[in-house]
Amino acid sequence: MNQKIHRRDFKNDAGLLALMAKTSLENRCLITDFTNAVRAAADRIDAPVRARSTDQDLRDLPWCSIDNDRVLEADQLTVALSEGNGICRILVAVADVTELIPLGSEIDRHAFINTATVYTTGCMFPMIPERLSTDLTSLVQDADRAAIVTDMAFDDAGGLVSETIYPALVRNRASLTYSAVVPWFRGEIETPEAISAVSGLAENLLIQSRIAGLLRRSRDQSGALRFETAQGEAILDEKGNVVSLSVRERNEASAMIEEFMIAANCVAARFLMKRGYPMIRRIIPVPGCWEKFIAIAKGYRVAFPDKPDQSALSKFLFDQRTADPERFPDLSRTVIRWLGNGRYAAWRPGTVGTGHFGLAVSDYVHSTAPNRRYGDLIMQRILKAALAGEESPYPFESLAYIATHLSTRESSVSGICSESYLSAAALLMHKRIGERFRAVVTDVGDSSKKGIRVRVLSLPIEGFIKRGKTGLKTRDIVDVKLVNTDFRTGEFTFRVMR
Repeated sequence: MNQKIHRRDFKNDAGLLALMAKTSLENRCLITDFTNAVRAAADRIDAPVRARSTDQDLRDLPWCSIDNDRVLEADQLTVALSEGNGICRILVAVADVTELIPLGSEIDRHAFINTATVYTTGCMFPMIPERLSTDLTSLVQDADRAAIVTDMAFDDAGGLVSETIYPALVRNRASLTYSAVVPWFRGEIETPEAISAVSGLAENLLIQSRIAGLLRRSRDQSGALRFETAQGEAILDEKGNVVSLSVRERNEASAMIEEFMIAANCVAARFLMKRGYPMIRRIIPVPGCWEKFIAIAKGYRVAFPDKPDQSALSKFLFDQRTADPERFPDLSRTVIRWLGNGRYAAWRPGTVGTGHFGLAVSDYVHSTAPNRRYGDLIMQRILKAALAGEESPYPFESLAYIATHLSTRESSVSGICSESYLSAAALLMHKRIGERFRAVVTDVGDSSKKGIRVRVLSLPIEGFIKRGKTGLKTRDIVDVKLVNTDFRTGEFTFRVMR
């Protein structure tokens, strides 16, 4: 970013942040706009996917979508069906995107470059043209749409009884947001009109919530790892200026959808494995540096077994979150750093696949967001080939190359989004230079470089205490004063208050 850039040169924060985000994408060889050829290809598509003879007609069910306020693509719908005898079916409908975006088409080639929709503060860079992602290939409310449905039956303990995948015709009865659903789940408000207007939807959502709770408890018992990283989000007002910072918190509604997507993605992986189709799995291997986790636990006076133990790590995280919620985000980040983020890996039929250590599942793919993740678009093509009894459109060697590309791009996108947030936070906090905050020391290892890293407890920001002898140790709570911010680098500088 040009160091001569100034906030005063822009009408609002959104304009400045959009330019910085565009520059970040270009610096990482990502595309910031659609070519004329891509736009023309999208314009030639004049209707959504038409009903097929193989589609089951499920339009009468009380389907709904739930997502955060910012996401405009409706990739999936959910519904619960009580079968009696303690059996409940959960159906997850995923938008059929591949029908309108053939492999090798102009739109497909563009989507391959960025591999995902990039959401930065104040603007987004869609993976495919919005004419498709938010309309023709989206499960928009009150419209008939083709979908791929994952149909799962669970008993009253959350045990999976049966699973299947098939094409269907669906109709979204209510497009809901987490911000609207969560207060209702908590009993803080009356049933929102968007829910009460659909016959049976309120009762259906409560059933979905109950089943999701059973699935979550089952994964917890298997050793699923729960993290909290105090990930920040910048809020802009109607004029496009940053007015506040918030922490993205996991809530009842997002947790419910997460459980159903995990379950559906596991079904997709098993479906393809049984039929001998190569695929791209989402993995986190069993950690090879378990001694690092032993050392982390030892610092909390907790003894770990000598070999990787998912349940031991899960219990340790749960106990620390309960005992010290203020410092838990920092422990989460340390564990994630040594565990590693999830990545994509090609799987060859007949081989043993790597599981997902963090989710406590052995077979897992990404297949539920084809409008905004290219890996999901690929998986949908393979799933549809398997359903039709056709050969996979991707040989294993191609998937191996694509998996590496997806992982690399994901890292780039994550960096872009993080930079955008930090710049937005720095713009806001520049007005608060001189104020005092309580902070926790997160790392003293950088003291010879920028300084000692600290995280403010009341706001999702971190920075460095200026170099010097402070005697501070990791996990110390300290009073600091904000002395500088730099929106170009997203850096914050603090001074210790004695």
